[in-house]
Amino acid sequence: MSPSLLELKHLSHLDLSLIDFQLSPIPSFLGSVKQLRYLNLSYCFFSRRLPHYLGNLTNLQIIDLNEFYGHDFLVYELYMDDFTWVSQLSSLQYINIRGLYIENDINIIMQNITSLRFLDLSSNNLISTIPLCFIKRIQHVNLSNNKFSVLQSSHPWNSKLTCNLKSLDLFPNNKFEGETYGSIKNISVCINNDLQELDLSHNELKDLIESFGQLKDLVYLNLASNSLNGPIPLFFRNLTKLEELILKDNQFNGTIPAFLGRFSYLRVLDVSSNYLTGNIPDDLRKLFNLKILDLSTNSLEGFLGEIILGNMSYLCDLRLGMNKLFIKLAPNRLPPFQLINLNLSSCIIGTPFPQWFQSQKKFVNLDLSNTSLWGTLPAWFQQENLFVLDLSNNEINGQLPRNLHNMILNLTSMFLSNNLLNGSIPKSLCKLQSLQDLNLLKNKLSGKIPSYLGEIESIELIDLSSNELSGAISQSFCGSYWFIQSLNLSNNSLHGELPSTLRSCYWLEILDLGNNQLYGIIPSSKWEESEGNDTRIA
Repeated sequence: MSPSLLELKHLSHLDLSLIDFQLSPIPSFLGSVKQLRYLNLSYCFFSRRLPHYLGNLTNLQIIDLNEFYGHDFLVYELYMDDFTWVSQLSSLQYINIRGLYIENDINIIMQNITSLRFLDLSSNNLISTIPLCFIKRIQHVNLSNNKFSVLQSSHPWNSKLTCNLKSLDLFPNNKFEGETYGSIKNISVCINNDLQELDLSHNELKDLIESFGQLKDLVYLNLASNSLNGPIPLFFRNLTKLEELILKDNQFNGTIPAFLGRFSYLRVLDVSSNYLTGNIPDDLRKLFNLKILDLSTNSLEGFLGEIILGNMSYLCDLRLGMNKLFIKLAPNRLPPFQLINLNLSSCIIGTPFPQWFQSQKKFVNLDLSNTSLWGTLPAWFQQENLFVLDLSNNEINGQLPRNLHNMILNLTSMFLSNNLLNGSIPKSLCKLQSLQDLNLLKNKLSGKIPSYLGEIESIELIDLSSNELSGAISQSFCGSYWFIQSLNLSNNSLHGELPSTLRSCYWLEILDLGNNQLYGIIPSSKWEESEGNDTRIA
């Protein structure tokens, strides 16, 4: 960065985001560009201490110093050992200082910034109470991924302070725990105002207080991954403006409350991974705007059909797996929705492929494992967008279709284990050039392992174990498996010498050839051959 910027006497807007400064320090002259109102240095790969002379930029209204590159790349190359200079920027409306390492207690420092509208201090390793009580006009706050333990409950949040807060994000890795009294309860100051988004997920909350039910303007509520227990609170019935309600991964029990059917704006309902029981209430049929419904991993039972699903024309993601539900839609009535994701794992379908699937053209992920499906794969099953297909643990029989590549061309994962498939492996399988996972474990497939399977260069996992395959393994079978990590051919009737092309499997971690009649040397990869690591089997 050149000092010639100082010659631009009227420069008020400076955006250098996404420029790689290769871990150089932020230059000192930047604190002299005093007419700046907008400064964006996000994702610039600066290093060392964030300079205090940025406090000279007293006209700043927006400052973005975001250095967060995701959980796998949080290195704190840029840090703040002195946060006090921020209090000099009394005109600030927007602060994004995400992903720095801040050493100060920021509670007192924020008092002077009364014009602030947006505050993001997430992923900074902050340890203190939350200082929101000093900021009267703030609307959007992100303090996630820190080590806060309590919302400051003393003066003035307990007073009748005007509060304009619209969104509050404390996800994840803060340390709110136990009951919400004395900390989260202070949010109730905003009950007569504009709080619309609240994210308290991934904390250690065990209980909620009734004042949550007074946050009547909420459109987004995320309480996922806490330790909340008991029935879903009755006081939630007042939150009728909710568009997204996420309660997954808690310990809620009892039934799904019928009052959820009153939430006519609801687009996302996720109560997965709890201990809910009983039937799905018919009142959910009133959720006309629902796009995502996730009730998976509970103990729900009973029938689910068009009475509930028949009005959900916007539904695109339906997850009911790991329940005891019986799924039945009338074959002569096509559903009004087009699903992208469908998970019915361990529910009961108990028929051949449901006829209503013929109307679904947008599947990306389809999990019908352990659903008592039987019969053959129908010729009409054409899913050009499908990536993941799991039909394992059913009673699907017959041969794999010879036109498989026309049915599911873009498939990346195929799980058909524990079925009754028979016949040989079709050549059409090798035309699935995006395939990464192929699991045909425990079927009745016979004949040789076709050499053309070696043409699937993207493959990472192959499991053909516990079938009736025979013959030798051809040299070309392993020749192109550059990325394969797991190969299981055990419990078949294979015989002959191992192919030397196994040495091309650079990334192979798991190799199971047991209970066959194979012999020879398991050749080391090209990376290891100089060390003489070949292993002989007989």
